[in-house]
Amino acid sequence: IDGRLRLRVEDDGPGFEAELPDRETNGLGIANTRKRLQQLYGDAATLEIDRKMPRGAVVSISLPFHRDPVIDGDGQP
Repeated sequence: IDGRLRLRVEDDGPGFEAELPDRETNGLGIANTRKRLQQLYGDAATLEIDRKMPRGAVVSISLPFHRDPVIDGDGQP
């Protein structure tokens, strides 16, 4: 969509406790994912975590989208 790859995953599990995980103090996996996205895409990537009502969670990632040229058998584009 508009030159971006958007991935959205949601579930209907128990969701989050009273407050959503803080951007800086959430779990190691989310923190590592945020750091890697920042290294690869800078401010062009987003990672959002939210509640799904009445229960569950939603995680959305948005990245710049581009295709690499197809490489043929000789290693040439």
